[in-house]
Amino acid sequence: MRQQTIVVGIEPGVASMALLDWVAARAARIPLRVHLVAVTRFGIGGSSDVEAQTELAAAYLRSASGDIAVDTHIVIGTMPEALMEYDRAADLVALGIRRGDPLHNLLHGWMPVRAAARAVSPVVFVPSDGERPDGPVVVGIDLETSDAAVLIAAREAELSGEPLVVVHVGADRGALDRACEQARSIASGIEVRPEWVPQGDPVAVIQSVAADASLVVVGSHRRGPLSSALLGSVSVPSLWHLRAPVCVAAEREE
Repeated sequence: MRQQTIVVGIEPGVASMALLDWVAARAARIPLRVHLVAVTRFGIGGSSDVEAQTELAAAYLRSASGDIAVDTHIVIGTMPEALMEYDRAADLVALGIRRGDPLHNLLHGWMPVRAAARAVSPVVFVPSDGERPDGPVVVGIDLETSDAAVLIAAREAELSGEPLVVVHVGADRGALDRACEQARSIASGIEVRPEWVPQGDPVAVIQSVAADASLVVVGSHRRGPLSSALLGSVSVPSLWHLRAPVCVAAEREE
């Protein structure tokens, strides 16, 4: 199986252990090269605590079962900008998040939104109090942000061996059928379950369907320099309330 490259942004006290556990569990399924990226606002001489914490995190991952190689990087600056230096060659970016605590992230520069808006790779947000249950992969689709989300969700369902639940809230049942066919063409061996809700609040529907999910995938779109404010009506609210990790997959720019 091809080695996967993951960029992991770590911040002290921000869901770091849950995030590391998620990465370690993934290494048991697929060979990983992990770039652990930590940031400091000080010069090299003032970053000894950050360096020590990063090395502890690296040692924890290296002790995990599975095929995993870990590199560490200390970057002066802020997390979204630091991640951008490494994510272009990555398959995934992974970050910790405090579920139900958007204020913390607002005070830290609205980091999840900024990271998801700027990243080239899909971004997975792992909640601090989340568990790692076995359960379906759930993907929410709409008429603008479906292709990338379905691609990632189908691959994740294939990797985990779990069913894929495709959720669409809207009058166009055809969009759901097309997304299901796309998923089957990407990973022919997976079980695909359509979930169509003609009317309703997309966030509430996804939260209900994803109650026992192992991963939730939502799409986003980039629209120039204001993309951080235009991630879509579902992706950002989903981050704060779901117990499962949430993957935000951006549509490729033309």
